[in-house]
Amino acid sequence: EQSATSGMEGRGYYNQHSELQNVGIAHQRDRLISAVARIPLTHDELRIVDFGCGPGRNSVAELDGILAALRARAPQINLVATHNDLIGNDWSDLVAQLRGPESYLEHVPGTRVELSIDSFFEQVASEGSVDLGVSFGAVHWLSRYIGVSAPGSLFFCDVPEPARAEIAAQAASDWHAFLANRSREVEPGGML
Repeated sequence: EQSATSGMEGRGYYNQHSELQNVGIAHQRDRLISAVARIPLTHDELRIVDFGCGPGRNSVAELDGILAALRARAPQINLVATHNDLIGNDWSDLVAQLRGPESYLEHVPGTRVELSIDSFFEQVASEGSVDLGVSFGAVHWLSRYIGVSAPGSLFFCDVPEPARAEIAAQAASDWHAFLANRSREVEPGGML
């Protein structure tokens, strides 16, 4: 069985070519900050998880705003930013982003970083440990490669039956797995 993706192309390729994704994320910024304002501050640590973080450009930039808003609400609370992706991700580029001048580590003191190297179709955080879970454009990937013959097709709506039904069934199963795992990880009052 072949995996859905072999990972990101390395050496900063994705970060150099992800402006469209960045624009889409930026359109949701107000919604994210609104969610941050509603996170209960009931314990001494808050964990934000980015499911499918990629090599970091968009993830690090958006988590900067989220973490800064949390820090403004709760100056003494411990903040944890967890970046989750597959083992084939360009982790060295993500770490470079985290160590760079635009990183939230430079702007939001007292933030701890965790890397979670696994498929987000599995449980990637401890039960009840996530206060805010985000995915800035990765949950459309399937958990496994489906070899279909669909000449001339680029989009799902163009794929003929029965291949279309097979893809739809896998997508439904994956979405169920994603949400079932998040339901265990996100604590009561937390948000996805």
